[in-house]
Order: sequence, then C-alpha cells, then structure tokens
Amino acid sequence: MLPRQHRLDYSSFAKEKYPEMKKSFPLFFYHIKKSPKSKVKILIIISKRVAKLSTIRNKTKRIISEAVYPLLTHLKPGVWISIRPKKIMSSLKSTQNTLLADLTALNLYDS
Repeated sequence: MLPRQHRLDYSSFAKEKYPEMKKSFPLFFYHIKKSPKSKVKILIIISKRVAKLSTIRNKTKRIISEAVYPLLTHLKPGVWISIRPKKIMSSLKSTQNTLLADLTALNLYDS
C-alpha cells in the first residue's frame, strides 16, 4: 500500500484545476496534473470494465501500488498521477517495468 502522504482520493483529484495532461499507453491510461504542492500523489482507478469481480480489481490495485512504491523517490515533485489499467495485472515485475517505461516516456521519472 502506498504511504498516506502519496495517496490521492478521486474527489481531490477531480476538483483541483491544475494544468493537466492525458496520455494513453498499451497497458495504462495516465491523467497527470502539475500541482504547486511538493509531494507526488498517486491515484489508482480500476473500473468494472477491467474486471467484474471486486477481488480481482483489488488484487490488481495492490499489484500496481506495490509496483509504484519503489518508483516514488525518483518521480518529479509536484505531480499528481491518476493511473487506470486497461487490463488485469497479474505480475508485479512486468507491471513495474511497464510503469517505469511509461513514466520515463512522460518525463516524470528521474533516474
């Protein structure tokens, strides 16, 4: 689970009118807002379109949050990221590699 300081709820993400960017990749859809606040915040949204059963949605959300956790220290500060998977995630390592490649392509990851 992501630390509380890095978690973002949907209502906070939706109501803030910061400059935003939307980008789609093969496995994930990203909605990024540049926030003047210094902390990186992550929102993971999994719809019923991805998986009908809540247990599968929860497992996918846990896998994504565990894949994002080691990347938090290298993300650029002041960014709010909403992550929506396009399919069920089953492997932590492949999910982490995909997230790393996507965030690098979006210029949000500093190695």
